[in-house]
This record gives sequence, C-alpha cells and structure tokens, in this order.
Amino acid sequence: MSHAAEGESRFAALSDEDLAGCCAKRPVDEEAWLAFYVRFHGYVRYLVWSRLSGSVGEVEDLVQQAFLKIFTALPKFQKRKAKLRTFLSTVVVNLVIDFLRHGARLREQTYSLEDDLGVLQLHARQDPGILHQAAEHVVNRVANTSRIPFLRDVLRGETAEELCRRHAVSVHDIRTAKRWLRARLAELPDKLPNY
Repeated sequence: MSHAAEGESRFAALSDEDLAGCCAKRPVDEEAWLAFYVRFHGYVRYLVWSRLSGSVGEVEDLVQQAFLKIFTALPKFQKRKAKLRTFLSTVVVNLVIDFLRHGARLREQTYSLEDDLGVLQLHARQDPGILHQAAEHVVNRVANTSRIPFLRDVLRGETAEELCRRHAVSVHDIRTAKRWLRARLAELPDKLPNY
C-alpha cells in the first residue's frame, strides 16, 4: 500500500468535521491534508465551476487558490457554529467573488493556454472538466517525460514569467509548447471520452 493510500485509509473513517480538526492542528499533518484534499476536491471544484463562467484554466487555478485559502482559514472553523461544507462554501464563494471583481486585471497579465486555444471554444458546450482531463491525458503521454512538468504548468495557465523562471525556458519555447498542445487538442474527437 502506498504512503498516500495509507494516509487516506487512516482518515477514511473520520467524519468531515473530525478530518478538518486534524488538518487545523499545527504542525501540519500532511497525510490528513492529502485525505482532506482527496475528499473535498470534487466539492470545491464544483463550487468554483458553478459560480464561474470562465475558462477551464481559471477554474483549475481557483480550485488551487481555494485550497490555499481553506488551509489558512481552517484553524478558525468551529463545528458548533456551522457545518464544514457551509464553511468551505463560504471560503470558496468569497474567493470567486474577489476573482470576478478583480480577475479581469489578473487575466490580462497571464499567458494562459486557454487564452491561445481557440479550439477550446469548439468544446464549450461540453463539460470543461472532460476537456481538461483529455488535455492532461495528452500531456501525460508525452514520450519525453522530462517535458511533462513544463507542459502541465503551461496547461494550468502559469504566467510566462513563472514558466521561464521555473523551467529555464524562453517565451518562444512557451509559444511552441502552446502550438503543440493546440494541435493535439484539435485532433481530439468532438465527443471526448472520459479518461
């Protein structure tokens, strides 16, 4: 059994509130946080997606930001005042509201893959999560495995500055990667399978 699976099974019997209590303790219990993330990722993603009519990249970025906010706010959670899902909903909705108020300025400053991918508009009627899974599937099958972390960061919409710093690449390399991803996504069938 893997270390992550052990951590998840160790916390599987705990209620949501008790798991949150384990995560609120300091020093941080990484296994508790992994179990928390696995348990609530779908819920947090749904909260973001249902309130944001934005791009797949924005949804995924906000999900990650939401977990950072939850990490910071969780020690303030009091189960006698509210249910955990209500508390999470409040944190996530406030984050989305802030993003919608100030997000236009942030979106102008980022080089998001989706900003460049007109092909994503072809699939706008589909569940964006399916398209994102398909894109991740394409990236995970790259023969040169050393490129996968870079392509994942491009897919997540990291800024050009961050990509250049983290992966020691040029803006030209980023544009080339985006063109390659665009071509691979354009090859996907209209009805994308669940990967």
